[in-house]
Amino acid sequence: MTDYICTPKSIICQYRTISPLQYNDLMLENPKHIHIIGICGVATSAIAIAFHKKGWKVTGSDKGFFPPVSTELEKNGISFYAGWHPEKMIEGSKPDIIMIGTASGSHNPERIYAKENNISIDRIIKND
Repeated sequence: MTDYICTPKSIICQYRTISPLQYNDLMLENPKHIHIIGICGVATSAIAIAFHKKGWKVTGSDKGFFPPVSTELEKNGISFYAGWHPEKMIEGSKPDIIMIGTASGSHNPERIYAKENNISIDRIIKND
């Protein structure tokens, strides 16, 4: 069985693990804009809500949205849309950080845009 390690207090990313102390430092910085590709996952939606509650602008995209996750995102005032659209991702402001859920492939247009425009990318990984 594969477990996904991801809680608001210990965010596991492809490039680094953020400890609870680093998490607190990150969340206390001036709020920024995070965009989450694959926001409708259980882990990614929890991260989205945690960042939003700390004052960050949170946006997201996914291939589909279904309750209860979509309901919780809406209830928390998080903007999201279906599909992968770089032009929607940068509406209003370009994200400071992009987090990619496990279901997003390397050919995702939003991911490609982020790489081409030097936007910091973190990827949630699974624990094997």
